Amino acid sequence: MKSKKLLALFLSMVMMFVMAIPAFAADDPAALGDDNEDNEADGTEQSMLLTGIMKDITLNVTLSDAGSVILNPYKQTVYYTATGDEFTTEDVTSTTTGAKTGSDQIIAPLVYMYSQTTVPIEVSASVQGEVSDGITLATSSIAAMKTQPTDKQIFAYVGFATVAEAGATASSTGANATYTFTAPTTAPSIPDYNAKGTDTILVTADAVSKNVATIPAAASLVKPSALAFQVKGDMTTTPDEQWIEDDSFAVNVVLTLTATAVSS
Repeated sequence: MKSKKLLALFLSMVMMFVMAIPAFAADDPAALGDDNEDNEADGTEQSMLLTGIMKDITLNVTLSDAGSVILNPYKQTVYYTATGDEFTTEDVTSTTTGAKTGSDQIIAPLVYMYSQTTVPIEVSASVQGEVSDGITLATSSIAAMKTQPTDKQIFAYVGFATVAEAGATASSTGANATYTFTAPTTAPSIPDYNAKGTDTILVTADAVSKNVATIPAAASLVKPSALAFQVKGDMTTTPDEQWIEDDSFAVNVVLTLTATAVSS
């Protein structure tokens, strides 16, 4: 799993318990031994040991590159490339092959966590923001405010969506194969912020946690399921003090994963 500058991943594992229970026929004298009649007469107790066999599960997940969040307060046209899991603005112009444009105030890539796990995975997310001095994290969309603030404010949230099937290519056959993952052809729709919903988390100075999604079980190693998430939002357009290059904004997302039972 690749390490990320602003993205951490914690895994919690739940093991499935299977009991191996020997068959026991109460009406068969041979099952109680040759002295069954004597045992019944004098009340002798019979006992057996039930041995538990642990069937564990490995959470097989891979996190894509997180990329960079672009702050674009003046809604300029920004050129970037987004091929698979790669997201960058470095040396990208309007003539760059595959260049895309955006004018949102917060431009961020879709981050994918691919699962090759054979059972569904419940995902709990903790989100925490950090800004430089002079910036406030807003609790609602700034664009929707009737009176625009005159100080530097950023409204941001992380939205989550699941993908039933993405793509993966194996480097070789066998247990030692490594996989290259590809995002789904149609990108999942990240929901708008909803304070009462479970699939969005507001970015604040204090960590906020929610159970955000359940990733479906993977169809196979080359047909993984996935969780997609993205930072979205807006910011003050014309504060009294202009935005400068030293203004900074970071989001830390911590995911806790728990295996769940396959639906029958």
